Amino acid sequence: MEGNLPAADQVEWNLSAALVAEIQTLLLKATAAYNKGGIPQAFYFMKSIKFRFVQSLDKDERKKLRSIEGIFSKIKRGYLKIGSYNSKDSLSIVYERYNIEIMDLLQLYGYLIPLKKDSTRIS
Repeated sequence: MEGNLPAADQVEWNLSAALVAEIQTLLLKATAAYNKGGIPQAFYFMKSIKFRFVQSLDKDERKKLRSIEGIFSKIKRGYLKIGSYNSKDSLSIVYERYNIEIMDLLQLYGYLIPLKKDSTRIS
């Protein structure tokens, strides 16, 4: 498929493929860090994903993500906590919220490959 494209489209295809691969790598790193209990590191990997497609986001989407980032920062520095949760649990709650927002935006802007409707894999 790639060989049949005009030069300008070939460059666009290669850049898109590289961007998707980079996002995939960052998602894997975020998941690995989260699974090891490194919630701040996982959060920063997710934030790095935002920077890869920030040009696609509108003003309200950016503002919402910055708001979550601010909450995370305040919890991390000990200035804020969520209800009766301890600091680590509060960070986890905010990370999960940020993760959902990022994944929804990735899907909205076409950075995620949609599942096949006739998929036979176990979900």
